[in-house]
Amino acid sequence: MRVATSNTTPATVYIISGHDQKIYKSVDAGANWTNITAGFPGGYNWSQADYDIRLTLSTQTVNNVTKDVIYVGLIDLVQSPDGGSTWRSIGNTYTNSAILHNDQHSMAINPANPNEALVGCDGGVFYLNYQPDANTWTLKGLNPTGGATQLYRIAVNPSDPATVLGGAQDNATPYSNGDTSDWINVGGGDGGFAAIYDSALQFATVQFLGIYITTNGWLSDSYTKPSTGSDSVPFIAPIALSVDGKTLYAGTNYLYSLDVATRVWTARLGAKKLTTSELTYIAVAPTDANRIYTAGGDGQLWMTTNKGTSWTEIDKGVASLPGYALTSIAVHPTKPNQILVTFSGSGTDHVFLCNDTTAGANRTWLDVSGAGVTGLPDISHNSIVYDLDAPDTTWYVGTDVGVFVTTNAGATWSNATSPLGLPNVEVSDLKIVPGKYLVAGTFGRGIWRISLGSSVSPTVTVSPTTTVGGALAKGVVTIPTAAGVGGTTVSLESSAVSVVAVPLSVTIPAGAKSVSFNVQTFGVPSSTNVDISASISGVSSTASLRVVPATPLAVKFNPAAVIGGTSSTGTLLLNGQAPAGDLIVNLVSDNAAVTLPATVTVLSGATSVTFTAQTTAVTTQTAVTVTATSGGATAKGNLQLFPASALSFTITPSVVVGGTSAKGKVTLSGKAPTGGIVVTLASDNLNAVPPATVLVPADTSSVTFTIATLGVAVSMNTTLAASANGAVSTATLQLLPLAPVSVTLAPTSVVGGNSSKGTVVLNGVAPVGGAVVALTSGDSIVTLPASITVPAGSTKMTFKAATAKTLTSKTVTVTAVINSVSAKGTLQVLKAGDSASLVPISVTISPAQVTGGVKATGTVTLSGIASTGGLVVNLSSSSSSATVPATLTVPAGSTKGTFSVSTTPVPADTEVKVTATANGVSVESMLTLLAPRPVSLTLKPPIVVGGISSKATVVFTGKMPAGGLSMTVQIGAATQTISLSAGATSATFTVPTNPVTQVTSLKVSATLSGASVSATLTVLPSGSSSLSFAPRSVTGGLKSVGTLTLSGKAPTGGLTFSLSSSEPATATVPATVTVAAGASSANFTVTTFATAADKYVTITATQGALVASGSLLVTTVKVASVTFDSPTLQGGAGTKGTVTLDAPAPAGGIVVTLVSGNSAVTVPASVTINAGSKSARFIVKTSKVGFNTSVAVTATANSSSVKGTINLTP
Repeated sequence: MRVATSNTTPATVYIISGHDQKIYKSVDAGANWTNITAGFPGGYNWSQADYDIRLTLSTQTVNNVTKDVIYVGLIDLVQSPDGGSTWRSIGNTYTNSAILHNDQHSMAINPANPNEALVGCDGGVFYLNYQPDANTWTLKGLNPTGGATQLYRIAVNPSDPATVLGGAQDNATPYSNGDTSDWINVGGGDGGFAAIYDSALQFATVQFLGIYITTNGWLSDSYTKPSTGSDSVPFIAPIALSVDGKTLYAGTNYLYSLDVATRVWTARLGAKKLTTSELTYIAVAPTDANRIYTAGGDGQLWMTTNKGTSWTEIDKGVASLPGYALTSIAVHPTKPNQILVTFSGSGTDHVFLCNDTTAGANRTWLDVSGAGVTGLPDISHNSIVYDLDAPDTTWYVGTDVGVFVTTNAGATWSNATSPLGLPNVEVSDLKIVPGKYLVAGTFGRGIWRISLGSSVSPTVTVSPTTTVGGALAKGVVTIPTAAGVGGTTVSLESSAVSVVAVPLSVTIPAGAKSVSFNVQTFGVPSSTNVDISASISGVSSTASLRVVPATPLAVKFNPAAVIGGTSSTGTLLLNGQAPAGDLIVNLVSDNAAVTLPATVTVLSGATSVTFTAQTTAVTTQTAVTVTATSGGATAKGNLQLFPASALSFTITPSVVVGGTSAKGKVTLSGKAPTGGIVVTLASDNLNAVPPATVLVPADTSSVTFTIATLGVAVSMNTTLAASANGAVSTATLQLLPLAPVSVTLAPTSVVGGNSSKGTVVLNGVAPVGGAVVALTSGDSIVTLPASITVPAGSTKMTFKAATAKTLTSKTVTVTAVINSVSAKGTLQVLKAGDSASLVPISVTISPAQVTGGVKATGTVTLSGIASTGGLVVNLSSSSSSATVPATLTVPAGSTKGTFSVSTTPVPADTEVKVTATANGVSVESMLTLLAPRPVSLTLKPPIVVGGISSKATVVFTGKMPAGGLSMTVQIGAATQTISLSAGATSATFTVPTNPVTQVTSLKVSATLSGASVSATLTVLPSGSSSLSFAPRSVTGGLKSVGTLTLSGKAPTGGLTFSLSSSEPATATVPATVTVAAGASSANFTVTTFATAADKYVTITATQGALVASGSLLVTTVKVASVTFDSPTLQGGAGTKGTVTLDAPAPAGGIVVTLVSGNSAVTVPASVTINAGSKSARFIVKTSKVGFNTSVAVTATANSSSVKGTINLTP
C-alpha cells in the first residue's frame, strides 16, 4: 500500500492497494473514500505489486484550473491528468511500442516544474516531460551515462579481461566481446550466473535455470533447460563450468550436469539433496576436475571428489561454519583442498577458510573475517576471490558496501572500494583473471574493472651477451615463485626490433619459475646495444644484448684446384648476417694469374655471396691466396693452379693404307699460356712420320696435324706419342699394304666373240708412279692384258676382257694380283644362237627411295621375248634391310617381270644394291632406304605458367630400327638427347619451364636423321589467372557473374579457357570463356539452382597447365522472420503467425519447423511454404498465464533459425 496527498489541497488524499488492486481518493482527509480505479489499465499490470508499486502526485494548470496529476508505477507507468477521473498508460512497457522499461520503483517531481519528473525502473533512470496544454508527454532514457545496471553475477574470459558477461536484473545478460565500450544483450528476462570458456564457448542464464549457449561468441545461440521436476529451483540459479569446458553444472536443491557436446542433462548427481533451501553457488577446483563444491541458502556446504557420484557434507568439523546463507565459494588456484566461503546476513562473521576439506572429523574452519576496525563489516558478503600471484595471503571480497582486501590471510582487512576507484555500492560478484585484473559486478552501478598490477618481479637474462648480427641468442625469464594455474604471461619487448626480435610474450607454465625464449638478431652496420625487457603487469626487468657487425669468416673455392685458364667459383662466408643496406667486401689476389672482382656485395640478411675467380694459364703449379676484407677483419682462401698438359692424343682414321696420310689431334688439360705450349711427337715406325713438334697456340687447348705414311708390303701397327709438361699420351695407327679389293665385269655375261669391261678397285690410292696390277684369265676363251697400271692418286683402273666364240657356255674367273694379294671376278661366255642367250638388260626399283619398313617394286627387263616356259631370273639384295624373292619368272611372250622389295627400318640412310641374274648376265639397281625422320612436333598444352611443364610429341616417317635411335631435342638454349625404342613411330618428352615475369615464347625442336621439326610454347608469368564472382554468395536460383583475370594481357589469338563446375546440379557455367588478344579479363555467367543445403561450388578455368579456380557460395533459402498478428495478447486467446523466407521457395516447397519455448504457446510442428512463395501462415494457440510471460517461437529451415516473441498477459 502507498499513500500520497495533493500538493494544492492538503485534505485530498490518495491510497493504492496492491492486494486489492484498487486506488481510492478522499477529499475530506480520509473521512470518506471513493474508488477511482475505473478505467485504470490493470490486469497484468497488477501482477507484481508486491515488488513494484509507487504512487506520486503532481499538478497541472490549464485555463487557470489546477488539477492533481496522479502517477501510478506498477509494471507500467500510468497517469491520471485529472485527479483520478481518467487513466492512461504513458510507458507502454509491455507492448512492442514500449517507451519505458518494465517494473517502476521510484519517481521524483521537479520542485521547480511539476511537469518534469525522473522515473526509476528496472531499466534505469528516465526523464518525463508532460505538456498539459497539448495533453502529451515524452520520455527519454538517461542510462547511457548513468551506469545503473543491477548485476546478479558476472563471468570474464580467463584470457581476455575485456570479454565479459553480466547477468542483469530484468535486463537479460549484457555482453562485451573484447571491447568494454561496446555491449550487446544476450539471453532474456532476468540474467543470472554466466560462464565463459573462451571467445567462442559461453553460457548465459535466465530466471529459473534457463540457459543460453553459444559456440561462436553469440553470433548465434541455443537454449536448454533441465527437467527439474519437484526440485526447488532458484530464481537466480547457480551454474559452473568445468576447467576443460566439457561439462556445465547447474543447481536447484540438487546438482545437475550438462554434457556440452551432446547437450544431454544428467539430473540429481549422486541422488543427493544438497540443501533444504536452494543452492546459491557452485565451484569447480581449477586443478581437479573431479572436485566440486556446492553452497546452500541454509548454510549447507557439500563436496564431491568424483564429479557427483558421492558427496560429503563439509560445513562441520573441529570448528564448524555459522549456518547462515552461503553466498560464494573460492577454491585455491593450486590447492583443491583449500577453499574460502562467504555468508550473507548480519550478526555473524562472514569469511571462513578451510585448509583441508578432506580432513573429515579433523576438518577445521578458520574465521578469517578479522576483528575491530581492521575487520570486515557485519553486512552481507557476496563474493570472494584469491589473488593469482599471492593466493596464500591476498584475497578480495565483495560486500554490500564495496570491496575489501587482505594481504595477510585475513588477519586484517582494508576497504579497497574508494582506494581502487570503485563507487560505494553493493558488489554482487567478483572475478579475477590473469593479467591481472579484478572485475566487479555491482547491483546498481554496472560492471567495473581494475588492473591490480603484479607482485611478481620478473628477471630476464640473455646469453651470450654479445653476438654477431644474424645469430640466435637465448633469453630466460625467471620469477621468484612458481606460476599458478594457467601459468604466468610475461610481455617481452626489444628496444630495437630491426636489430633484435623477441616474441611478444611468453608463458611460464603452471608450477614452473622460468621459461626460455629465442632471441633473433639481424645484421648491423656497427656495434649496437639493444635492451630486452620482460614485464608482468607493469613490473619489468631489462637485459642488454650487444650486436656486432658480421665480418668475413672464410673464402672457399669450388673446385679448389683448376688448370690455369679455367675458372672457379668462390664463396665468401660471413660469421653473421649482412646489415640493412648490404655489406661490401674487398677481394684481393696475391697473384695476377687469378682475376677477381674488386668487391662483392653481400645482400642484407644474407650470410654469404658467390663470385667468379678467372685464371690464366701457368707453366708451373701455382698456389694463389685470395683475401677478403671488411670492417678491419680479413678471411683468406687458397686456389691451386696447374699448367696444361697433354691430356689426349687421337688419330683419324686409325687405319690407313700405307702411303695415305692420317690426321692427329693433341688436346691439353687446359688452355695454353702466353707463347703456347710445344708438344713433342714421336713414332716407333719409320713408315708413319709425324712432325717432330707442334705448337698449341696461346689461349687454346688443342692442335691438329698431318701424319704422313709410306707404303708397306704387310699390315703393321705403329705407336705414336705426344708429350708436354711431363705428361705423355699415345695413339695407334694401323698401316695396310696396297691391295685389290674387287674385280667386276660389265656385263657379267656375254655371247662368245663379244667383250666385257672389267674394273679393278684397290684398297687405297696408288702411289707416285702408279700401281701395277697383274691380270690372269681362268680360260683361254677370255683374253686379258697381262697387267694394268692404276694411275698415281687413283684407287681403280679398267681393262678389256675379250672373248672367243664357244660351242658351250662357260664361266671364266678373272684374277687381279698386287703385293701377293688377289681379288677375283667372273665372266660368263655364252654359246651363240642359244636361247640361253636371253639376258636381263636392266632392273629398276620404284620408288628408288623409301623409308625403311616401306615396300618398293622392282622390274626386270630382258634382252628379248621370253620363250615357252618363261625365263627364270635370280634376284639378290646386298642388305638384309631389303629382301627380294630368290627368283622371278618372266612369263613367256613377255619382256618384263616385277617383284616386291620388302624393307625394314634402318638407323641411317642406306644404299642397297638389288641384282637380277639370268644366263650368267647380271644387272643392278640401287634402292635408297631412308632412316626415320620427324614430320611433326606438337605441344600439349601449348600455353603454361612458368615453372609448369608441357608435353611434346614428335611423329616420325616410319618405325625406329632394331636397337632404337637417339633424337636431339633443343628447348630454348638447352640441348638434350632422347632415346627412341625400336618400333616406335612417335616419341613424347617433357618440356620444363622456369618462372617468367612476362609472356615468353619458348622454341622447342627435335632433330633426327638430319631432319628437324619445331613448335613454340607460350610461357605465362606465375599467378597468371584468377577467378572472382560478384556476388560471391547467391541464393540458389539466382545468377552470379564470374570474372577470369590474367596477370597480363592475352597474347595474339587470345586465350580460351575451359570452364567446369564441381557441382553442376547446383551451379552451371559455359563450356569456355575467351580472354581476347590484348585484354586481361573476361566475364561469364554462373547460373545457380535451388539447393537443400548451403554449398560451396568450385568453378575452374583451364588452359592447358594454366588453372584458375574460385569458390561461389550457393545458399539455401533461409527463414527471414517470424511475426504475429498480435504480438501481445491475453493468455488463452489465439492469433496467427507468419513465417517469411529470404527468397521464394524452390520446387517442392520448403518445410519450416516450428518450436515454442513455453507450453503456454502452441504452434504446429511445421508449416510448408509452397514453391515460388516466400511466406506461409499458421495458427497460434495460447493458455492462460498468471503473470506477464514472453515466449519465443523458433522457425527452422535449411539449418537457419529465426525467433519471434509473443507476450502473454494474465
